[in-house]
Amino acid sequence: MFLAWRHCAEDYAMKLCPTLHQNLKRRMSRDGSQIGVASCFAEGPAPELVDSAFSMEVNDGALLYSGMSLADLAHAVMLIEIGIVPQESRVELLNALIEMHNLSAEEIDFDNALVDVYTNRDHMLHQRTPDTAGWIQAGRPRREVSTLAYLIVTRAELLEVVKAVSVLMDTLLDFSEEHQSTLLPDYTYLQRAHPTTLAHYVLTFVQPMGRDLDRLQSAYNRTNKSPAGAGSTNGSRLPIDRERLAKLLGFNG
Repeated sequence: MFLAWRHCAEDYAMKLCPTLHQNLKRRMSRDGSQIGVASCFAEGPAPELVDSAFSMEVNDGALLYSGMSLADLAHAVMLIEIGIVPQESRVELLNALIEMHNLSAEEIDFDNALVDVYTNRDHMLHQRTPDTAGWIQAGRPRREVSTLAYLIVTRAELLEVVKAVSVLMDTLLDFSEEHQSTLLPDYTYLQRAHPTTLAHYVLTFVQPMGRDLDRLQSAYNRTNKSPAGAGSTNGSRLPIDRERLAKLLGFNG
């Protein structure tokens, strides 16, 4: 657990379940080492690990940062609405998240030693608001943030492909309309068989693109489902509002 989350989690866990409270105390009693998190390691990661596996994880920073930012903002808003984040922490937490969301790519300096994009963002948030940053972890595992970011990026890329295919179809349809009377031979087995038009020939490429759009729509519909609030496996003991998270992030269910 993150150090900034200690008091928040202990207070809530004490009220929710004494057993959970004792487990949290045992997990939080150890000082964090590498990045300020509880750890059973005495030393930080080896340079070889930082320069290989961690570097590969951080390389996704430019791709995932915005999606993770949206996921954090939605989660913070939902936590505030259901009363998990205390009144005195709300404005500071949201302001820090909005500031991070508005950073340009040139202003973000990812550190390979911090393992991945998620932990880099967590470190940035703790730098801006150490006393309230821990609340963003309430009722949510780290893998959920990454999954949401990938889905948000994939969803956006699918729409870009749909847009490109649609533009190409429109261009070919305009071209075909101009060449309805442009004659040319049709071939079978490299032999001239029937007369046709250039418009007719070009339209043979447009029709399969329509099928492609159907497939893209199907892929988009399956992608546009929210895992937010599901947890790693079995959800959360907190009263997470999954429908609200899906709506805030633009997911259809």
